[in-house]
Amino acid sequence: MRRNTFVLRLLCLCLLLVCRAATAEEAVSPSGLNVGMRLSYALPVGLTAGGPEDPYLYDLYSGLLSLGVDNSWLFASGLEVGLTGHYAFAQIKGVCPDSLDCGGRNVQVGALAAWHFNPTGRTDPWAGVGLGYEWTSYVIAEGRQLEESRLRGPKLDLQGGFDRHLVGSLWGGLFSTLTVGRYDTLQVRLGNGLGTESIHDRALHFWFFMGARFRLRS
Repeated sequence: MRRNTFVLRLLCLCLLLVCRAATAEEAVSPSGLNVGMRLSYALPVGLTAGGPEDPYLYDLYSGLLSLGVDNSWLFASGLEVGLTGHYAFAQIKGVCPDSLDCGGRNVQVGALAAWHFNPTGRTDPWAGVGLGYEWTSYVIAEGRQLEESRLRGPKLDLQGGFDRHLVGSLWGGLFSTLTVGRYDTLQVRLGNGLGTESIHDRALHFWFFMGARFRLRS
């Protein structure tokens, strides 16, 4: 709980810095390497799988507190291509008994392509798509006894936002991402036992991310 509160406070601080930071008189050159960080919160929608007894994603998680990184190249034309990934702490739905330790994780990696509509200006709106892979887990532990369910599968990202030139090579802005995924593999760990199976009745699920990102443009 303390870790989740810290991430939320850090996200609020980043949003405040984006809204209030003073900008330089001239923006840096648009073309070059971009290295960035994202802080966001995500809401779940959809099913984990398509069977009649499979739970909805929001029956397991209230949301995700995500820390992401970007590494991309921005061309002078406004096209950006690169790699992205995040690690997120999942907020488990419901109340976890005091005798148990409940938690969850979500990891996503992939490639992105985006178009910047005003790469030479101080405010640069952008929109893009991405393809990648997702892993998510739900863990219940009691002492040394561990029960963990892991789901994984491909995903598609639809995203957009804006970057604002802050100072020097530093840019900051807000963004939103709709992640559309479909889990194809289930892995279950019970104590020392581990089993993996393919999901035959697959269904779409969604994560809606909202947050801030900061980038260094070289």
